Amino acid sequence: MSDKLDLILQKLTQMDSRISAIETGQKQIQQQLIQTNEIVKAIQERQEEADAKLDALTNDIHDRFDKTDRTLRFLESDFDVMYKKISEHEREISRLKRLGQ
Repeated sequence: MSDKLDLILQKLTQMDSRISAIETGQKQIQQQLIQTNEIVKAIQERQEEADAKLDALTNDIHDRFDKTDRTLRFLESDFDVMYKKISEHEREISRLKRLGQ
């Protein structure tokens, strides 16, 4: 009977060792999970910062294009006025030359 009790005790000791090993492994996995979660949070924060910077740059580019477009429209208008003035002056010069001949 003592041999059977020793065998049972040995098996229980082995089971206790296995359970301890499983618990140790589980704790390591939990630590790795915590580290992974911290890394994911850091990546998410960086991504949010990058998105905010990209939005700011996009808005800046749109503003600059709007200003450039407005300036080009003003220049086109100015060139149209100058072209009309030049045409008027050329006609006037031509008329004056004809009168002077």
